[in-house]
Amino acid sequence: MLCEICLQNQANTKHHKFPQYKRYKKLYPEFIHHEENLVDLCIDCHLNGSVPHMTEAEFCRHFGIEIRSKSGRGIGC
Repeated sequence: MLCEICLQNQANTKHHKFPQYKRYKKLYPEFIHHEENLVDLCIDCHLNGSVPHMTEAEFCRHFGIEIRSKSGRGIGC
């Protein structure tokens, strides 16, 4: 499988679009490691910082769920 960023190197690592911080693992255990939250990357692209990221609102909108954090509740999904 090729890296989803450079499309040249072999993908040898996975990156979470929405971060797998401890609090998010507790709030979204059934979604945090879901395949749709992961992107296959080569180590070079993973380390260079140009990887896709999701906000909590984008993550919730993608999975069709309500925001579960207290800090994000003021933001609509």
